[in-house]
Amino acid sequence: MCSVSAGNRILGNGIESNGALGIDLEGPGETGGQVTPNDPQDADAGPNRLQNFPLITAARGGANTLAQGTLNSTPNRDFLLELFHGPEPDPGGHGEGARFLVRTNVTTDAAGHADWTLTVPADFSGQFLTVTATDLATEDTSEFSPAVRADKEDDPHGKMEWAAARLEDGEFVAVFPTAAGQTYIVLFSDDLGTDEWQVLATFTGTGDLMTLRLPVTDAAQRFFVLRRP
Repeated sequence: MCSVSAGNRILGNGIESNGALGIDLEGPGETGGQVTPNDPQDADAGPNRLQNFPLITAARGGANTLAQGTLNSTPNRDFLLELFHGPEPDPGGHGEGARFLVRTNVTTDAAGHADWTLTVPADFSGQFLTVTATDLATEDTSEFSPAVRADKEDDPHGKMEWAAARLEDGEFVAVFPTAAGQTYIVLFSDDLGTDEWQVLATFTGTGDLMTLRLPVTDAAQRFFVLRRP
């Protein structure tokens, strides 16, 4: 978007397969294709006032697909959240919204926080879900949230997808959205077909994106799984 452009409401659109971010606000110093990070209470300025995107903290398929999450943005403000799904996220792990599903309104509290739940009467197990936020006072729409794959309804362990993962300086670096106070377990195995996964680490969520760094070993291959207990 243009650096002076604001009040751009982007609602109900199917966006996919464009080779870049589905919605790119391009904050100061950024080039095209970079996700603009959230900031506390959304005090920054730029295209669409660099509206913060929501975070999905749980996604579950089944007869009804359920997505839950949080939004941190301008305090005491009304927002419209829209849920989308698609077969895969952007290379950086954020959504493209191939198909619009459902929307809801939320109001942030004095700290700029709001919890939300969205339910769709259809099974989107295995699909990636993503959400946008639109400030109803300014009509600014955010970039897409990190994409999270909907678990199957009968998955007892709540396996989650990394929002983004890469190799960096000899480490496996993974980024994923978290719920404040929720425990997360990282398991690993050198055999993808085994049922005997070992616990590598446990973490407590902060309500924001968490970055996890894991050592790369001399094993020919190593697999990691992120779960909620």
